[in-house]
Amino acid sequence: MKLVIFTIVLDGMPYITWHLPIFEKLKCDWTWWVIEGAAQNQGSTKWCQPQEMRRSRDETMDYLKNLEDDRVHLYGQTAWYSKDEMANFAMRRIEKPCVLMQIDADEIHTPENIDKIVQLFTDDPDLGAIQMPCKFFVGSRLICHGEDCWSNRTFEWTRAWRFEPGMHFLTHEPPRMDRLLGRVMERKEAKSHGLSFDHYAYALKKQVEYKEKFYGYDGLVNQWTALQVHDHFPEPLQRFFPFVDDKVMVDRL
Repeated sequence: MKLVIFTIVLDGMPYITWHLPIFEKLKCDWTWWVIEGAAQNQGSTKWCQPQEMRRSRDETMDYLKNLEDDRVHLYGQTAWYSKDEMANFAMRRIEKPCVLMQIDADEIHTPENIDKIVQLFTDDPDLGAIQMPCKFFVGSRLICHGEDCWSNRTFEWTRAWRFEPGMHFLTHEPPRMDRLLGRVMERKEAKSHGLSFDHYAYALKKQVEYKEKFYGYDGLVNQWTALQVHDHFPEPLQRFFPFVDDKVMVDRL
């Protein structure tokens, strides 16, 4: 089956540069749609803070515009109504049935992981979507642990679907399609196949600065900075991120 990957991005450096070298190692036929720009706080993120309408201010666009690969499709604009609109912009351009993967700019898969996902859909016609476990980073070498808690909730990390033209996202956060073409492989089963990815969600200070503004987490940068210099692990993450539940532990990778 053909693979279509989509990524929505704003200020995606350095992680946006990590993806293409991985995709170029894939055994399957693939296409990558990159949708760039700022999204307003509408749709599934209407509870977030209003955002400045802008394009990326780092080297994201310079990097993407210079990619010489016909399989990469780039579209950017200053003002998107919502993240939902950005995701569905790519969906409307898919013309044939395929395996669809959402790979955010800060989510890193191995080539083997992606090829395995495509093979699972190919081998099992009843498979409609896959949820995956991930290593969730809150520092360059700090990851979260815990079951069914912040960073690892049971409903999170659906990242692959069997897709037909005309399907669309009802929400982007969390990603939810208007319909499913088969059963959902939950994370326990996905883990048995060796599936996982690295999610560098809070690994860099600039990411934390953006999330403080977008999600309205007052004092998040200061709390994150204190976590980076902490010297005793494992530690309840709630000590530093008061908005998370008390089951989340953070430890060195």
